[in-house]
Amino acid sequence: DGRAIVAGRGAGFDRAFVAAQMPTLSERLSHRVLDVSAVELFCRALGMPPGTLRKAGAHRAKDDIEEARAHLERCMVWIQGCFGSPKGALTKIFEAAAGRSA
Repeated sequence: DGRAIVAGRGAGFDRAFVAAQMPTLSERLSHRVLDVSAVELFCRALGMPPGTLRKAGAHRAKDDIEEARAHLERCMVWIQGCFGSPKGALTKIFEAAAGRSA
Protein backbone atom coordinates (compact mmCIF):
# COMPACT_ATOMS: atom_id res chain seq x y z
CA ASP A 1 0.00 0.00 0.00
CA GLY A 2 3.06 2.26 -0.16
CA ARG A 3 3.29 2.94 3.56
CA ALA A 4 6.56 2.51 5.44
CA ILE A 5 7.10 -0.67 7.46
CA VAL A 6 8.57 -0.38 10.96
CA ALA A 7 11.53 -2.74 11.31
CA GLY A 8 14.08 -3.53 13.99
CA ARG A 9 14.29 -5.18 17.38
CA GLY A 10 11.06 -4.81 19.31
CA ALA A 11 9.39 -3.31 16.23
CA GLY A 12 5.93 -4.07 17.62
CA PHE A 13 6.67 -1.97 20.69
CA ASP A 14 8.06 0.83 18.52
CA ARG A 15 4.98 0.75 16.29
CA ALA A 16 2.66 0.92 19.32
CA PHE A 17 4.66 3.84 20.76
CA VAL A 18 4.37 5.78 17.50
CA ALA A 19 0.63 5.07 17.36
CA ALA A 20 0.14 6.35 20.91
CA GLN A 21 2.48 9.33 20.84
CA MET A 22 2.55 10.40 17.17
CA PRO A 23 -0.81 9.56 15.60
CA THR A 24 -0.21 11.69 12.49
CA LEU A 25 3.03 9.83 11.73
CA SER A 26 1.33 6.54 12.60
CA GLU A 27 -1.20 7.09 9.80
CA ARG A 28 1.68 7.07 7.31
CA LEU A 29 3.03 3.73 8.55
CA SER A 30 1.92 0.27 7.51
CA HIS A 31 0.30 -2.01 10.06
CA ARG A 32 3.04 -4.53 9.17
CA VAL A 33 6.23 -4.79 11.20
CA LEU A 34 9.49 -6.68 10.66
CA ASP A 35 10.78 -7.80 14.03
CA VAL A 36 14.46 -8.65 13.62
CA SER A 37 14.50 -10.36 17.04
CA ALA A 38 11.92 -12.85 15.76
CA VAL A 39 14.04 -13.55 12.66
CA GLU A 40 17.09 -14.10 14.90
CA LEU A 41 15.13 -16.56 17.10
CA PHE A 42 13.96 -18.36 13.96
CA CYS A 43 17.56 -18.76 12.75
CA ARG A 44 18.76 -19.97 16.14
CA ALA A 45 15.93 -22.51 16.23
CA LEU A 46 17.11 -23.78 12.85
CA GLY A 47 20.66 -24.23 14.15
CA MET A 48 22.48 -20.98 13.43
CA PRO A 49 25.75 -21.25 15.38
CA PRO A 50 25.98 -19.30 18.66
CA GLY A 51 28.01 -16.12 18.41
CA THR A 52 27.02 -15.47 14.80
CA LEU A 53 25.03 -12.43 15.88
CA ARG A 54 26.75 -10.31 18.50
CA LYS A 55 25.11 -7.26 20.04
CA ALA A 56 27.24 -4.18 20.58
CA GLY A 57 24.95 -2.78 23.26
CA ALA A 58 25.47 0.86 22.25
CA HIS A 59 21.77 1.74 22.62
CA ARG A 60 21.98 4.66 20.23
CA ALA A 61 19.27 4.88 17.59
CA LYS A 62 21.54 4.94 14.53
CA ASP A 63 23.81 2.20 15.89
CA ASP A 64 20.82 0.02 16.83
CA ILE A 65 19.30 0.43 13.36
CA GLU A 66 22.55 -0.45 11.61
CA GLU A 67 23.12 -3.43 13.90
CA ALA A 68 19.58 -4.76 13.37
CA ARG A 69 19.99 -4.41 9.60
CA ALA A 70 23.33 -6.23 9.70
CA HIS A 71 21.84 -9.04 11.80
CA LEU A 72 18.91 -9.41 9.41
CA GLU A 73 21.30 -9.59 6.45
CA ARG A 74 23.46 -12.23 8.22
CA CYS A 75 20.36 -14.27 9.00
CA MET A 76 19.18 -14.16 5.38
CA VAL A 77 22.64 -15.14 4.08
CA TRP A 78 22.77 -18.01 6.58
CA ILE A 79 19.30 -19.22 5.60
CA GLN A 80 20.19 -19.12 1.90
CA GLY A 81 23.44 -20.97 2.56
CA CYS A 82 21.72 -23.74 4.50
CA PHE A 83 18.39 -24.08 2.73
CA GLY A 84 18.77 -22.35 -0.62
CA SER A 85 16.06 -19.82 0.21
CA PRO A 86 13.79 -18.69 3.06
CA LYS A 87 11.05 -20.77 1.41
CA GLY A 88 13.32 -23.83 1.61
CA ALA A 89 13.75 -23.28 5.34
CA LEU A 90 10.00 -23.00 5.88
CA THR A 91 9.37 -26.12 3.79
CA LYS A 92 11.83 -28.08 5.94
CA ILE A 93 10.14 -26.86 9.13
CA PHE A 94 6.64 -27.75 7.90
CA GLU A 95 7.78 -31.18 6.74
CA ALA A 96 9.40 -31.86 10.11
CA ALA A 97 6.25 -30.74 11.90
CA ALA A 98 4.20 -33.09 9.74
CA GLY A 99 6.54 -35.98 10.54
CA ARG A 100 8.07 -36.22 7.09
CA SER A 101 11.78 -36.10 6.37
CA ALA A 102 12.98 -33.39 4.02
